[in-house]
Amino acid sequence: KWYTIIVTIREKGITMTFAEQLIRKKKTGKDFAGIVGVWAGAFLLTVVMVYIGLVYLEQTKTSAFLALAILLSVGAFWLAFRLAGHFTVEYEYSAFEGELTVDKIIAKRKRTRVVQVAAKRIEQLSPMAAYTKETVKFDRVVMAAPSEAEATWYVTYSGKKNGHTAVLFSPSEDFFEEIYNGQTRAVQTACDEA
Repeated sequence: KWYTIIVTIREKGITMTFAEQLIRKKKTGKDFAGIVGVWAGAFLLTVVMVYIGLVYLEQTKTSAFLALAILLSVGAFWLAFRLAGHFTVEYEYSAFEGELTVDKIIAKRKRTRVVQVAAKRIEQLSPMAAYTKETVKFDRVVMAAPSEAEATWYVTYSGKKNGHTAVLFSPSEDFFEEIYNGQTRAVQTACDEA
C-alpha cells in the first residue's frame, strides 16, 4: 500500500511543491521466519522460566522465584513484540526544491535516511527494464520498493560517501512527475527515450 501527497504553495509569486509517497515493503519468507522465531523464542523462554519457578516453589515452598519468572515472561513477550516490529519496513520518498530523499522507517518508530540527492546530481532516471540491461557495476544498490519485482524505476548518481549508487523504487505517477520535472534536460530526454 502507498499514498502520495502533493502540496503546492504559491505566495508572493513563488511556487514551491512538496511531494511525498509512503510505501510498505512486502515481507519475505525470511521475514516471516524471523517473526515466528522471535515469538517462539519468547514462548519457549516463558515455559522454561515458569517450569523452573514451579519446581522451585514445590521444593522451597516460596513463590518469589515463580513471581519473578512470570514477570520475566511478561518482559520476554514485550521484547518479542518490539523485535517482531522490526520486520515492518516502510519507505518514504519525498521531493522538495529539486531534491530526492528516501527514508527507511522501521516499525513506525525508527527513521533512517538512506538517500538524499539533488536532482542536478542524478545521472539517470530510467524504467527497470533498462536496469536489467545495465552493464555498470554499482558501489551501492538501494532497494526502496515493496519488492524487487515491484520496482518500476531506478535512479543513479555518484557521491563521495557511497560511490556510484542505484536506487530502485516504485513512484506513483504523481510523485514521478515531480521528480521528472526537477531533472536536467539531458536526464529528461534520456528518460523520454527509455
